[in-house]
Amino acid sequence: GWFTAEEDGVEVTSSSRVPDEPATYYAQWIAAPNETITVSENPTHDTTWQSGNLYLVSQSVMIPSGVTLTVMPGATVKFAKGVSLTVASGATLQAVGSRAMPIVFTSMKDDAHGGDSNEDGKTTAPAPGDWYQIGVSGTATFRNVHVFYNSSVENHGGLECLGGAIVFDNSEIAE
Repeated sequence: GWFTAEEDGVEVTSSSRVPDEPATYYAQWIAAPNETITVSENPTHDTTWQSGNLYLVSQSVMIPSGVTLTVMPGATVKFAKGVSLTVASGATLQAVGSRAMPIVFTSMKDDAHGGDSNEDGKTTAPAPGDWYQIGVSGTATFRNVHVFYNSSVENHGGLECLGGAIVFDNSEIAE
């Protein structure tokens, strides 16, 4: 039968459940970003991109050696055309989301994640190749992360290991 559970403003409804068996439900928060932050420079010290914020990467960014960039659950990171994120040797990228609050790396044109950040309504739509790639020479961890609309240019993948180490768990790269 049907049942509804409501907690902290999230409603979960199910039409099938095995009686006397525990059930686990995951809800994904979809909300307007808390803040919109434009990123146009390399970080010079350990940096955290906060949960619920929208980060607009307007030019290619490199995390330098000795620096860690931590992306918190629920953050959305959008990239301008042709832009990349590089994790240099000795640098670290930690992108660990949750099922309820995944991290999204996507195109500036993707209105489904983080809203209409390029403020053009429905004039443009996201497409594969809108932004370049995440290249890793250092260390990167991706858990509960969605990577959308990046490219495979010159036979390089949208996520490329450049001699570093990548953990890619419970995540996806898709169009």
